[in-house]
Amino acid sequence: MRREELDGDRDLAFRAGNNSVDAGHKMQIIQQIGVALSISPRTADAIQRALVVAGHSDGAGGLRVTARVTRRGIDFGFAIEADARETDLVIRQHGVQVYVDPFSAQHLDGSEIDVADDEDEQGAAAFTLTLPKRRAARPKLVA
Repeated sequence: MRREELDGDRDLAFRAGNNSVDAGHKMQIIQQIGVALSISPRTADAIQRALVVAGHSDGAGGLRVTARVTRRGIDFGFAIEADARETDLVIRQHGVQVYVDPFSAQHLDGSEIDVADDEDEQGAAAFTLTLPKRRAARPKLVA
């Protein structure tokens, strides 16, 4: 099998035997990763309150969940943000949005976001993350 670049970009044409791709047409390969997160209505209410405290109007903004690899494993973080980034996966449940970048999605798939029972003096919620029991299989890529 031989591969060649077309028009100087990263679209690839593959030729095998008599099957060929016309040089005037580009073949584009798209990979899409998915993530399944669950939040309870109680957690959605806490996210909504956090958005209001941060100054975001109804329907604007969301909770960002991130994963960062450290020497000890993976650290997860939460932040309130005004908008999703271009490459984010956006999960909408119970009237709120959760933003997840593609790197973090592979570590969060199947997780549950909850809110701790105790809030601080300013009413700020402490979000928690329950990861699923991991199987030997890697996250699925949907093409």
